[in-house]
Amino acid sequence: MKIPKAALLLFTASLALGSVMEPVRPFVHPGINYSRADLELMRERVQGGVEPWASASAELRRQTPLDFDPRVFRHIISGPNSQPDSGGQELRASARVAHACALLWFITREEAYAEKARAILRAWDGGVWTFDENNTKLLAAQACDPFVNAAEILRHTWPRWEEADTALVTRLLMGTF
Repeated sequence: MKIPKAALLLFTASLALGSVMEPVRPFVHPGINYSRADLELMRERVQGGVEPWASASAELRRQTPLDFDPRVFRHIISGPNSQPDSGGQELRASARVAHACALLWFITREEAYAEKARAILRAWDGGVWTFDENNTKLLAAQACDPFVNAAEILRHTWPRWEEADTALVTRLLMGTF
């Protein structure tokens, strides 16, 4: 009996894949962009002054002002190449600073960073009513990812995160984005 080449190839590929595939593991938070091990490694390297982590952390601190004041817009407009733009840059900036603050909280354990990240998330809760123009889906995706990661880091590493914060972020992400 002659076996078709395609069947033999499929059988061989399934054997090869079956031998290298890992079993499915449950998802563990944090884990969207960074696992706890990733965060611990960053913290360890920064605290130890290891390059490039130490200088990257110093630069992140320099670019992340704790006096950042989010400007919340009810109606966000973002056209082609962000022209026109009303609130889009502010939304992106808020998401970036919230994410950076959450990372800096974990690395430094300075409460001010966790507080600032939570304050930014709270500021945008219920703030946005509409997105308009053709870049808004891209803008929403660009802002949603850092907001989600900031909230995840805080929720699973900061002891002062509350269930009310989880409800707020859920409302923000599900209702706005």
